[in-house]
Amino acid sequence: MAIFTHQFSGIVTSIFPTKHAFGLLTDNGLEVLVHIGLDTVALNGVPFSVKITEGQRVKAGELLVVADLAAIRSAGRETTIIVAFTNTAEIKAVNLTQTGKSFC
Repeated sequence: MAIFTHQFSGIVTSIFPTKHAFGLLTDNGLEVLVHIGLDTVALNGVPFSVKITEGQRVKAGELLVVADLAAIRSAGRETTIIVAFTNTAEIKAVNLTQTGKSFC
């Protein structure tokens, strides 16, 4: 199992129907897209338990999603997690100050 939290406060802007990806807007205006696994849309949300709703305000450290990485692997999918910033034209710099645990 992988449990996904975050290190900033903001608003949940979208949750894909298949629960494998979601968008956040930080209080600083950064748009963040989190995509769990590769080609996991085909799993129709089965290995994911979303703990948030669209429009919800979230605080740093709050639980967002629980993903069953073993189920993703057994379905022949990669467990790579992609974090993308979708409003890069407005971003001057991004500094990675901390990384979390590796679940792969």
